[in-house]
Parts: sequence; C-alpha cells; structure tokens
Amino acid sequence: MAALPANPKRKPADTMDVPPAKPRRTKPKPRPSRSKLDQAEQAIDEAEQRYDAARRDLAAREAALRKERQALENDRDRERDRLETARADQERHYREAMAAWRDGEGD
Repeated sequence: MAALPANPKRKPADTMDVPPAKPRRTKPKPRPSRSKLDQAEQAIDEAEQRYDAARRDLAAREAALRKERQALENDRDRERDRLETARADQERHYREAMAAWRDGEGD
C-alpha cells in the first residue's frame, strides 16, 4: 500500500490550533451555599408561626362566642321562666274570671 498524498488544505499536526490542556486544580471547589435553603426554611417557620397565632386567636374568639352564647341562653331561660309565670298567673286570673262570670250568669 502506498501512502496517501498530503492534503494541501490541511495543516500539519504540529501547527493545528489545539486548546491548551486545563491545569489541574489544586484546591477543591468550595461547598455550595446553604443560604437560599436556610431562607426557604425560615420562611416556612415564620408562616407556621403566623398560622399558629391566627389559630390561637380564633380559638380565643370561639371561646368568647361560646361564653356569650351561654350568657344569652341563660338570659333567655330566665326571661322565658318569668314570662311563663306571668302567663300562668294571667291564665289563672282569666279562668277565675270566666268561672265567676258563668256563676253570675246563672243567677
């Protein structure tokens, strides 16, 4: 076999543009920063604290409403008892008046 003729457009190997080899690092890369992760975790913690505070506030308001409802029911029960007693007295007076009226009619 015969050697191929040299390509006139091709540069010889020793004159080709070859990038220089990268020098080896002597120091290891620095550790990646945790600051963004820390900020995200802090944001979660702050949000949880806000929602916990809001839940505590709602629980306090619910307790106040329960207390207010109980007081309202107690007031209603007392007034209802008073009104029922007054009604019973009026019914008794009415029945007595009707009985007296009937007795007076027969005369």
